[in-house]
Amino acid sequence: MKIQIDKLIYNSRLIPEHTEHSKTILEYYILILLVFYPLFLFDDKILSIFNGRILLYYLLTLFSAVFFLYFYKKSPETSQVKLSILDIAFIFSGLILMIRAVVRIFQNDMGYEKDAFLWCLIGCYFLLYTVSGKYKHYLTLLLLPAVFLFTALLAYYLKGEELIIGIEALVQKTEGTASWLILTASVSSLLYCLENGRYRQVFYLLMSGTGFLLLFLNHDTTAICITGIILLIIPLAFIPTAALVKKNLLLCYLFLVIAGNYPLLLYTKESGANAQYNLRYGIYIDLLLSIIGVFICKYWDRVPKNRDPESIIMKKMQRWYGQAAAAVGIMLTAVVIMGSRTADLPDKFGIPVLKSFSSSFLKSMHENMSFFQFLLEEYGFIGCMIWICLIILIIRQLLKQWKNAESILKVLIILSFLFIAQTFFYNLQTISTPIYVIILTFALRAGKNYEVEPVCEAGIAKE
Repeated sequence: MKIQIDKLIYNSRLIPEHTEHSKTILEYYILILLVFYPLFLFDDKILSIFNGRILLYYLLTLFSAVFFLYFYKKSPETSQVKLSILDIAFIFSGLILMIRAVVRIFQNDMGYEKDAFLWCLIGCYFLLYTVSGKYKHYLTLLLLPAVFLFTALLAYYLKGEELIIGIEALVQKTEGTASWLILTASVSSLLYCLENGRYRQVFYLLMSGTGFLLLFLNHDTTAICITGIILLIIPLAFIPTAALVKKNLLLCYLFLVIAGNYPLLLYTKESGANAQYNLRYGIYIDLLLSIIGVFICKYWDRVPKNRDPESIIMKKMQRWYGQAAAAVGIMLTAVVIMGSRTADLPDKFGIPVLKSFSSSFLKSMHENMSFFQFLLEEYGFIGCMIWICLIILIIRQLLKQWKNAESILKVLIILSFLFIAQTFFYNLQTISTPIYVIILTFALRAGKNYEVEPVCEAGIAKE
């Protein structure tokens, strides 16, 4: 009976199998960061140096590195590690952080928290340097803590109840909540579009819809726009089979329905009466949704019903998605360029809605500190230039990986680009950045030390 129970536990792949000590340590490290770390909501200062979540991440990374190196030296399979230019750049960045820490000592500055967090991110990258794993499994594990946090956030937003101790502190940090919600909503949406299993599809769809709802309840317009763009990118990044496009249209429909009812959602909070939006916002979205729905339904009637949906390639729909993504990008760029000057426009032909959206979007951008602003304040122009160089090297490697990538690797690459894009709008958040770094490491290292997990999913059908 004991052997059967152990076999059942390990076959579930939630608990790593004890094969080689060094590999097992890294698997537990990933498991803790993906499943248990987001549930740790204690974020108060400890000894006036570290807050709770950063201290946990620091100790977890430090002890994992120590035990990994201890067992790795005794491992019979030792190979020479070849460092790439990107690896050397990360090492150089770590040395810069070390020099900065020495300078802080001479300046009697005890603010080591931010340096330690960046050290842990770099250490996490090198810790997972040789990890081989099932990426889809790790992405699904990422959504497990979201089930509990989504429930707690919904209860707090709608009823004001604190089901989990510390959820109020998470809600108050809207920037960190927005970054984590973008990650979970994007992961569930991507996996839903690529999944064939019935029960997994239901799970991913529920997580996507709940994530969209929480994004609007969080009232961060920047996060809402980023998630909407991700939905438009999915049919462009993967082969637009009828099955994939149908799932993506359902996600877009859910997103727009929630957006159309946003004025009602505003009144679920005390601050809703003073919000920038009015009922015209929802009316215009409902009209747009109705018009688009008519054209899509007429077009869908021409899709052959007697063929496998995964064998039908919808190139025209892909072009429409590209045009929609370009239109959204141009509109957001115009809003940023015009800035507060939209307030001077006359109130006619839907201009009040544009004013409301522009005001909310710009306010969201100005309230949040970007990672570039953080680097300029803490490390000056040199720190900012180092990050720009790292971005160039990372993007270069990701584009190389994209050429012959399978579906799940493409998901990792899209999420990596999402992480880079967020640094232009948000600072590195303690609840989401460690998970992003795990995903980024997998995307950068896939195909070098191990093969990509073979998948059979919608979206990889050949023309």
